[in-house]
Amino acid sequence: MLMTMPETLIDFDAAIAIVTRELYHDDNRHKDSLKRCAIKHERLDHVVFWDLITELDYGWVFPHADRAKLLDGEIVSGLGFGPIIVTRWGHSENIGGGSLSFEQRSRRIERMHRPLVRGCKARKLLARMRGEPWPSYTESPLYQAKLEAYREYLIQVPEEARDWIAQARSSSAR
Repeated sequence: MLMTMPETLIDFDAAIAIVTRELYHDDNRHKDSLKRCAIKHERLDHVVFWDLITELDYGWVFPHADRAKLLDGEIVSGLGFGPIIVTRWGHSENIGGGSLSFEQRSRRIERMHRPLVRGCKARKLLARMRGEPWPSYTESPLYQAKLEAYREYLIQVPEEARDWIAQARSSSAR
């Protein structure tokens, strides 16, 4: 079955809604969770690391962790869930734990969706050649609000967790 590029691609705000559904499999119960940095659920409470989100040509990578384990200082087990990749055509995949590395899993997604990935890269290149802006997630008002809430939230996190997050931030910047 040949996959074709959809006429319209999703924006970053729609990707946030997809991440919320992916984490909690619930479209309606937690609409107000988009207003907060931590996405809450009666059974789970995850924190998305808003300043560690990575933009790919074909989507975004949302790293997240279990808030309770993060606050208890159990950094490694709190991060065992792995990031979620949301593509510009609305597909999401949790790159959770397992024997494959993040790079191997992301390459697998690229292979599975090769025509769509190429289509996104081609659209981005065409926009650049025409001098048209390619929207960046950092320009989204919702992202800016989430990032500000996340920075305020970090003040409540234990110092060892803040140190780990700072290390992860500096290693992802390289």
